[in-house]
Amino acid sequence: MPSLTLLSVLCPTGAAAKGGRRTPFIKYGSIFLGISLALMFINIDLPAGAKVVYYILINIAYWTFLTSAVIPHIALGSELTDDFEERTTLRTCANFLMNIGMLIAISGSLMIVQFFAKIFGSESLGWTATGVLFAVIIVFVYNFCCFSVRNFEPENPNLAEGYVPEKLSLSSVFSSYLQALKVKPFNKLLIITFCVNFAVGVGSSLMIFLYTYVFRYSENKTSFMLLITTLFLLLTTVLAGVFANKFGKKQMMIGGMICYTACYLIMAVLPAGDFTAYLYILFYGIGNATYWTLIYSMSYDTALIEKFKSGNSPDGLYTSMIGFFMKAGSAIGMWITGIVLSAIGFNAEAAEQAADTIANLKLAFGIIPAVILAVAVIAAIAYSLTKEKYALLLTAAEAKENGVEYRVEGLEKVL
Repeated sequence: MPSLTLLSVLCPTGAAAKGGRRTPFIKYGSIFLGISLALMFINIDLPAGAKVVYYILINIAYWTFLTSAVIPHIALGSELTDDFEERTTLRTCANFLMNIGMLIAISGSLMIVQFFAKIFGSESLGWTATGVLFAVIIVFVYNFCCFSVRNFEPENPNLAEGYVPEKLSLSSVFSSYLQALKVKPFNKLLIITFCVNFAVGVGSSLMIFLYTYVFRYSENKTSFMLLITTLFLLLTTVLAGVFANKFGKKQMMIGGMICYTACYLIMAVLPAGDFTAYLYILFYGIGNATYWTLIYSMSYDTALIEKFKSGNSPDGLYTSMIGFFMKAGSAIGMWITGIVLSAIGFNAEAAEQAADTIANLKLAFGIIPAVILAVAVIAAIAYSLTKEKYALLLTAAEAKENGVEYRVEGLEKVL
């Protein structure tokens, strides 16, 4: 992931490409993303050792090109509008459609594979055809997105006459990261991101075990509960966007992180049963939707601080750093989960677990994420870039850019 984030720095620094700063990366990145995805599903006849190396390389290519398209695509929202509430609305729509896409892909992929397998006569070719279909869809929708915003994305400022591109080096990239960490509202978002994704790493690793061994749910009941969770996220995503625009992003983020913390405490404290499971889904849905709906919208806002100070717009850099902290939090969460499972004597191959193991599994699922999410609550409370302060900062930034007098009273905590 660090190498992918380093690659994505090309986006925020603004390579000289025709059009805007984001769409060239999206268009060409999506093409190579589609090719690498298709290659992942094509069964190449190679010796066993060579095949492993081949698919490792294809996997690396896939994640590299995924990042080269996803980072500028997310950062594009900041280019399209500087309106405080419109940014939230954009991310609400994006998160809502992302959840629908995930639901369709998870529930429908095997049916598509079986459909193509019947046509081509083998399951292997069924997977190949499915991979190619998904690749075509990816290339089409990304390029359709670029076509749709062609009249709304600002021109690349790095194409201005006389512009001399800054030479990239590891030291300059590292310096950009350090500078971003000094922006107080943004580093609060990084803390929230790490904590939430740490909890996701723990929760996603333990959820199936919890439903199976603690709640004694069958496979069908477990699948049903996961489906209910996903469907509820569609509703809470819309509500998170609406409430954030009405009451403020900071207030909504605080409430969301409190709910996120509460959902795990519910699992730790209340007895296993349907009531506890549904109560968990209620609070989890609010917390999860709040984070994913607001995190990028709030990062767009914080990028204005650096733009005011230096004239540079680090939206892409901030997006890539959030992505890095997501991966770091999730990876460490899963690593800690493995250590905890080993410590409590959990055996994934056993049909039954000891009573104390089940009790400790329930506590681990609840207490560990709740403790780390409590830190996210504190970070959300400390976040200082409210709607009112953003308006003051935007006015000051525009005045400074136009060479007229500006004021920074009321922005001391932000700057």
